[in-house]
Amino acid sequence: MNETEVNIHLLKVIFKNKKGIFIIAFVFLLISIGLTSLMDKKYTASGIVFPTKSNLMKNVVQDPGFGFQIHTDRLTQIFESQTMRREMVNRFNLIEYYELDTLKPNWLHHLKKKYDKDISINRTKYLSIEIQAELKDPVLAANIVNNMISYVDTIRREIFLENTQIWVRDLKPKIAPQKRIVDSLLHAIQSCTKQQEVPSLAKNSITLINARRENGSNLKGDELIQNALEHHYSIQLETLISEYYLHLGILNRFQTDLINGEEKLSLPFPKIFTVMNAEADHQKTSPSQSINGLVAILVGLVFGVTFFVIKDNYSQLKERLEV
Repeated sequence: MNETEVNIHLLKVIFKNKKGIFIIAFVFLLISIGLTSLMDKKYTASGIVFPTKSNLMKNVVQDPGFGFQIHTDRLTQIFESQTMRREMVNRFNLIEYYELDTLKPNWLHHLKKKYDKDISINRTKYLSIEIQAELKDPVLAANIVNNMISYVDTIRREIFLENTQIWVRDLKPKIAPQKRIVDSLLHAIQSCTKQQEVPSLAKNSITLINARRENGSNLKGDELIQNALEHHYSIQLETLISEYYLHLGILNRFQTDLINGEEKLSLPFPKIFTVMNAEADHQKTSPSQSINGLVAILVGLVFGVTFFVIKDNYSQLKERLEV
């Protein structure tokens, strides 16, 4: 048989057994309705948030726009973190909800698997983050989403404060030794008494000091150094001055970083932008009777056609063997 004959034969089989095929599809539909009614109903709750551009309140106030893709990705990682999952599991007793036996060695694996299936974090095309929970209890689903939105700021703040506190603790013991170095160099400069004509190199240094004074940005020791350059210049003095300004710059950087770090710790921590909180919706989202029914009908039709085609081929083969 060529392809055309095969297709014609198939159509004849379908037309001849159309009633039986439809009955099989209808039976599949009834089975689908029965199974769907036995399945747990699930309800969906969702919330939408945007990240901030900065973890500093003053920066957020000055530039209150939403964060970019990198900020969205970082916030997504926090929502999906083990810290977040552990907190939600404990707050809402999800171990009991999922009916897990903690005496079994693989209970933690099943908890993570069920949690990840029911709670999803998705980045939207607008660079916002949608937090979605699909559970058997609509109120529980909404509460979990809203608690995740509020708790994510706690995690962000703890990470930020921990790193900033480490930074501040690291800076504080460095300042006093650095200040002693600066003071000792300044004292050494002051102790220089050798007199010599002021060369052009020293004149350049004096010009820079005068320029800083005019701009109101003079540094500690400028006046003393200018006096030393004008009255006690030497190569040794020039070396001491260079070393002094180097270590003074390091000291100023330490002090500035410490002030910035302490300011970060004192300021309130900015919250993410919440666009939509979750609400308990008592309209079930799964299982879908219509979708399951449609799939059952299609499967039933395919099964029915396949059954009657095989049955027809078997009948033809049996007739040929009898002849």
